[in-house]
Amino acid sequence: MDEPKTRWFFVDDDGNYRGPADLECVSILVEGGVIHSETMMHVEGSEDWEPAKTFFEFSVAATSQTPPPLPSFPPPLPSAPPPLPPPSKPEIRNVIDKTPRRGWREKVSAPLAEHIGDMGEKVMLRMLTRQLPLGGHNGYRIVRNLMFETPTGTTQLDLTVVSAFGIFIVEVKNYQGWIFGDPEQPRWTQVLAGGRKFQFQNPIRQNFKHLAVLSEKTGIPQNLIFPVVAFSNGCWFKTEMPANVMHFTDVPDYIKKFDTIVIKPEQLTEIVETFLSWDEDIDSEKKRNHVRNLKDAHAPASIHDRNVLCPVCGNRMALRRSRTDGHPFWGCTKYPGCKGIREAVE
Repeated sequence: MDEPKTRWFFVDDDGNYRGPADLECVSILVEGGVIHSETMMHVEGSEDWEPAKTFFEFSVAATSQTPPPLPSFPPPLPSAPPPLPPPSKPEIRNVIDKTPRRGWREKVSAPLAEHIGDMGEKVMLRMLTRQLPLGGHNGYRIVRNLMFETPTGTTQLDLTVVSAFGIFIVEVKNYQGWIFGDPEQPRWTQVLAGGRKFQFQNPIRQNFKHLAVLSEKTGIPQNLIFPVVAFSNGCWFKTEMPANVMHFTDVPDYIKKFDTIVIKPEQLTEIVETFLSWDEDIDSEKKRNHVRNLKDAHAPASIHDRNVLCPVCGNRMALRRSRTDGHPFWGCTKYPGCKGIREAVE
């Protein structure tokens, strides 16, 4: 495995330190507009902070944009910036729209997120808004961080693209390193430099839950809702992936391949307004508990438990055994209609 050659740090437009990030991740942030020509950057091993234009080339349009004045800098850092403070409030969703008369607008603005996952969503959002034709009669609408209630609590969609060609639910994974995974495995593996390994929930199954709940709540057939899993360009797939699992830069072109109108254009605004009404019905306390609820729903369950619920559909689960190694696991009683599973422990 190749060791990372350099680590980069930068200060965003809100005056917050960001990093470390490798060169490929930085390139994606430059392309997405998160890093612009005047963004102050520091490369590990150097003693100074310098504008990004010192290291990268920017178009004339990009260099003409002047960001807000940066705060005063502390003395040069020997290795990494100080740790970031926790966010003062939860991230709120954006609705992005464009019309020929009114131009770009954000109905609900949100600050640059305080952690790397939300930064990935912002980069992916910028790519979609720049490469998809937004607004108009047949144009795309994008809803960010849509949250709504399910039988087991709440679920949240990173990015939802509503169009006449279908509804695309984009699960964003801003990961680095090597990614190993199989559509049928409950957990995938991330391998970082030095051989460090981390497991995470299978994002295909995670998105299947989103698809199933969205279809049930809207009445829109599942074959008109298309799940997409988007990984940062800073990672490498070391196992074969399905066609709907891809890097950030491939998502806009993938969505534009769907060119058959399956939803009446006049219904698009109504669908978006319905989505937003769900989000507004959830109080702030439920939104704060969303991550904890998500972890609880997918946590291993004892083989002696008699009330294990499926993390996908909310129905009861039954104790089963793997055909390959005999290891016990909890499987949804609605299988094969629902393929939700949970790990079984003693």
